[in-house]
Amino acid sequence: MLGGSVSYENLKINKIEYFGFLDFEQTSGQNFSNFSIAIEADYRYISNPKFQMYSGLGIAYFTSEAFESNISYQLTGLGFRVGRKVAAFAELGFGYKGSFALGASWQF
Repeated sequence: MLGGSVSYENLKINKIEYFGFLDFEQTSGQNFSNFSIAIEADYRYISNPKFQMYSGLGIAYFTSEAFESNISYQLTGLGFRVGRKVAAFAELGFGYKGSFALGASWQF
């Protein structure tokens, strides 16, 4: 099955500098926004209306205020989706989604 995903995240980083046992100073925080858009393909081992088990590949364009824009990838070793049009999913993999992903999805 062919699909895609769009993600946006806003990160706030606070930096604390330690100078000794009880001597520290908090410096100002920084905000970063990240955006990605991806094309993904899944191979479904089980494809029932309410339950799917799958593996997949994806390629994404990633842009950020903190890093250079680049192309990223995702390899999903094992994923589960429970529900019909709106469903919950869990995935184990490696790439732009991280090692473990939980979320909600909507199918047309």
